Amino acid sequence: MLSRKTTMQLFILLIVIICPALSACSRYGQKQQLQLRPEQQPKISALPPEPASGPPDLRPPQPAEAQEVIRRIYGQTVIVESYRAQYLIAGDLNGDGSPDLAVVVRPAPGQLAELNHELANWIRCDPQKVKPPVPQRHGRVFLQMAEPTVIEPHDVLLAVVHGYGPQGWRNPRSRQTYLLKNAVGQRVKLISFDETPKMAKNYKNLPRMRGDVVSETLANEQGLLYYTGAKYAWYRLGTIGP
Repeated sequence: MLSRKTTMQLFILLIVIICPALSACSRYGQKQQLQLRPEQQPKISALPPEPASGPPDLRPPQPAEAQEVIRRIYGQTVIVESYRAQYLIAGDLNGDGSPDLAVVVRPAPGQLAELNHELANWIRCDPQKVKPPVPQRHGRVFLQMAEPTVIEPHDVLLAVVHGYGPQGWRNPRSRQTYLLKNAVGQRVKLISFDETPKMAKNYKNLPRMRGDVVSETLANEQGLLYYTGAKYAWYRLGTIGP
């Protein structure tokens, strides 16, 4: 039997042998981590660059470039209603200083499943079912939720493309878009944001306008199509005709 002194000496010797080995393993592991190949390093996605500054591109939309924008975003899921007298609207609809584009379209045959897919890149919305935001005492805004909008085969839709930077909807990075149901009417007129205070004098309880608004007639009702900050809503001004 080993004496207590001998046992203690063996224990100390074992520690002396193990510690350098552990240290060497640690240094080796660090060295291997530093020598990882570039493709093994974690990849960090770069943030999209800020749009270049400058005056907004306010040129009227041309049919060919509007078709190209719709094709870039929606692919083959919709068809532009180019036969209409007025199927293109351009203005700063969401009030961010960048030009937006609205195009009248209809569903392409066999594309309803894609148009109504929950992971689609566009937001489906029926402005007539969207209620205006309700301001709260604490300064926040309560958004009233509406039922999901379902696109049907014979729907006439308004595709709204929000612009990005001075180029607006012409910028390839502009991909935030809405598909609006029950929003295509007649006597369409764009009212600039600067003109909206005049309307407030003639109509009570006019909702807050963030950008340009679209005045039009839907089912013998005159109203305004406007952006609430989250979706597009319809504000009824009055009935036209008998």
